[in-house]
Amino acid sequence: MRAALAGHDIATVFRLIQGLGYSQNAIGTLIGLSQPEVSSILHGRRVRSYAVLARIGSGLGIPPGHLGVAWCACPDHGRPGPAGSAEADPA
Repeated sequence: MRAALAGHDIATVFRLIQGLGYSQNAIGTLIGLSQPEVSSILHGRRVRSYAVLARIGSGLGIPPGHLGVAWCACPDHGRPGPAGSAEADPA
């Protein structure tokens, strides 16, 4: 799993999760993707978007660092963006 995450091989991650009994619908629900989008990834579509990788990590409870995203502005994580960025915590 860690190697697949580090390589952004989300198809392998999804297959491993399916091996635990989760359907494409269930995976999509967890991460905010439709079943056809999950199927598309399983059939070879690469996930390149930082926002989608962060959402996958958040929905599956994967620490952002395991996906190579050092921080995440997802509301679920409650972590600020890097200092000086538009997404940094103003406090």
